[in-house]
Amino acid sequence: MDTTRMIDERLSLSTLPMAQLITAWSAITLEMKELRHRLDNIEEVIGADMERRGAKQLLVGDYTVSYTRKKVPEHTMLQPLKEYIDEKELIDNGTFTPAHVETITRSVPAKWDMQKAKKNYTGDKAPSSEVQAIIEKAYLIHDPVLKISEVK
Repeated sequence: MDTTRMIDERLSLSTLPMAQLITAWSAITLEMKELRHRLDNIEEVIGADMERRGAKQLLVGDYTVSYTRKKVPEHTMLQPLKEYIDEKELIDNGTFTPAHVETITRSVPAKWDMQKAKKNYTGDKAPSSEVQAIIEKAYLIHDPVLKISEVK
C-alpha cells in the first residue's frame, strides 16, 4: 500500500462514527483470525510433508522452505542416573552438582550438566543401555519450526 493511499484511507476513516470503526475493526480482526487459522493448516501440511521426506530445506519456485525440530535438554530427567552411576563420580566429572550453600545469604539447588552427561555417559562410554536411554529421554523435542522465505 503506497503512502498516498494510506493517508487517504486514514482521512476517510477519521470521518466515520466510532461504532462503525469498531464494527470494521471487529470484522477485520475476525477475518485475520480465520486467515491465521488457514495459514496454520497450510504450514502444518507443509511441515508434515517435509517430515515425511526427511527434508530440512527445500527450494520451491521462488521460495526457500526450511523445517527444523529443536531438541531442548530437560536436566531434571537425568536424576535416574544416580541409580546407575556413583554420585561421587557424577560430581567429580562435573555432570552433577549437589545442592549446597555458596554463601551465608544464598542456597544453591542441585543441578545437572547435560553436555557433561552426554560426554561422559553416551556412546562407547555408556555404562549401560539404561544410562544411555535416560540421557536420550532427557532431550524434549519441541514443536517444529517452519520458515518460508522468498528467494531474492
